[in-house]
Amino acid sequence: MAKPQIRNDDRGTEGWRFFSLNSFVDVHMRTLARIPALVFIVLWRDSKLTKGKAKNPEYVATTSRTSLANRIGCSESGVTKAVKLLKSLGLLRVIRNGRPGLIAQYQVRYVKPEEG
Repeated sequence: MAKPQIRNDDRGTEGWRFFSLNSFVDVHMRTLARIPALVFIVLWRDSKLTKGKAKNPEYVATTSRTSLANRIGCSESGVTKAVKLLKSLGLLRVIRNGRPGLIAQYQVRYVKPEEG
């Protein structure tokens, strides 16, 4: 199967957001277990544009690991392991770690198709 190509056209921020999700599905989802894939998708869904231009948007998700675990249907330790894996793959950046009384913030990273 041919690898997806990056198009150089002028996309809006929402265009880049969906391009990133499509690239994640095409490149990384087939290699991930269920929980890490779902954690990425839920964080992608929760993310809001905080700053950046159309060609370099920055999306941040603010949520707790308890909320992620409840929505995915797994344990909090499963979410913690998934976050570590996604971080090691460069798909996620932890901006602020969550702890009791403090919700975590995650930056969902842009996925380049040629990395697959």
